[in-house]
Amino acid sequence: MKKKKMKKGVIALIAVAALLVVCLAAYAVFVRAPEIPGDPTVSDNPGDETGGNVLSDRKDKFYTFLLCGTDDGNGNTDTIMVASYDVENQKLNIVSVPRDTMINVSWSIKKINSAYGVGGVERLEEELSKIIGFHVDYYIKVDLEAFVKVVDTIGGVDFDVPINMNYDDPTQNLHIHIDKGMQHLTGEEAIGVVRFRKGYPDADLGRIKTQQAFLKAVAEQTLRIGNLTKIRQFAEIFSEYVDSDLSVGNMIWFGQQFMKLDSEDISFYTLPNSTGTFRNQSYVTLHEDELLTLVNATLNPYYEDITASRLDIMSILSNGSLSSSTGTLNGDGSAHTTAKPTATPSVSETPTPTEETPEMTATPTATPEPSGEPAEPSEEPTEPSTEPTETPAPTEASAEPTPTSGPAAGGSGSTTAS
Repeated sequence: MKKKKMKKGVIALIAVAALLVVCLAAYAVFVRAPEIPGDPTVSDNPGDETGGNVLSDRKDKFYTFLLCGTDDGNGNTDTIMVASYDVENQKLNIVSVPRDTMINVSWSIKKINSAYGVGGVERLEEELSKIIGFHVDYYIKVDLEAFVKVVDTIGGVDFDVPINMNYDDPTQNLHIHIDKGMQHLTGEEAIGVVRFRKGYPDADLGRIKTQQAFLKAVAEQTLRIGNLTKIRQFAEIFSEYVDSDLSVGNMIWFGQQFMKLDSEDISFYTLPNSTGTFRNQSYVTLHEDELLTLVNATLNPYYEDITASRLDIMSILSNGSLSSSTGTLNGDGSAHTTAKPTATPSVSETPTPTEETPEMTATPTATPEPSGEPAEPSEEPTEPSTEPTETPAPTEASAEPTPTSGPAAGGSGSTTAS
């Protein structure tokens, strides 16, 4: 009798062990590192050239992402960031892309945040690739309600609010009343902090600094030991409010890797830029050389450097016309095409974010804008066959005079249009 019981016990033990093996195998299949998707602008064959330089040797376990928030009240993207995660070396870099960045498109409002309204995430990724030189591996599109839920899940966030924030917009049910100084913010208060922009002297660029500092605070407080038990709650929030081409298993894998980071392993930057106006619209234009330095040091997933030949950088010239680094403007009937400029080698030095303002910008002082809420006038862009008349933005003040030399002024071989 005893032998029989022992035999049954052994059988039960073997069954449990077999079930455990099956579960672990299923878990390993479900939760796994994502594959690297192919970049349509990059050659798979060494020696082949695409866009003027060879990009075929990928860094191991180095992933890139588009991060965007979509609730800006007019169907565009309110926040755009590009991130790289070097899992092998546990380094996360996040680079903000100003939403008013000028891009080479056919529609009248030539801002990168309008690309989502025209063609969704796919079009936004396409336009983004033209200013960073490669296609990101994955996108993560976040409804701002997810932001509220995450902050509340970790019990609120301690944050030093940089300015007094006061704004009411009943049409959006948006009410922001937060005092300057150290505050313990709830989710609703946090969303007000990251959306508020008109009170900054440099408008959206000032808001970007606050967003980066706040995300750093959220990351630090999320990585605390006590929040490790809330991974399931975070997963539920992601499944409801986040859209991505990553699988759930991939997201869990990244979440596991993320929990190994230290706060000092996370750095924030901003694409180097200047501000200017074109047809009564305020724009951000990028500095090509400094941009290449930043991209190659923080985002580039390839061992080969990104060069200027892969970029399409727009400039506003001193005479009020536009210039593209490719030699071709899209959607301007007066444009003419000239030879493509010679590629500019990138600089290999590594930029260092500052502790107070962890970004890398080259932005001259902009004209202060009146206080107000972060949403800009409705721009619902369409992609017409001919360029429509542009409506002046009532809330945008005229910015500083456009530089007459350097990256913002264009160069030989550029294309111009009035």
